[in-house]
Amino acid sequence: MEFKEFCKERDRMCENSHCVDCKIEKKLKNYTGCNDFCFENPDEAEEIVSKWSEEHPIVTNRDKLIETFDEFKNLKECSSIVTYSCTCMFTEQWLDSEYRPPQN
Repeated sequence: MEFKEFCKERDRMCENSHCVDCKIEKKLKNYTGCNDFCFENPDEAEEIVSKWSEEHPIVTNRDKLIETFDEFKNLKECSSIVTYSCTCMFTEQWLDSEYRPPQN
């Protein structure tokens, strides 16, 4: 796993799980924090993050649309949903972005 990918996935792991469930957190006996552990044990940290990432694949906006509205399953580009009065909100970049649930 490349360093940039590791950082991105570790951030995603931290945003989507609780510290009490984190395998890195459980290894912090003599460390001041997660960063210290990751820098001093990069192979083990990478293994933990990789495993979590495989178990929790990214759900995209496209995935959520298809899950919610079955008629979007053939959605390939904005022009295919003109019947839904698309105002280009559904760009490829947006569709392929990670889904974020609405905040209260």
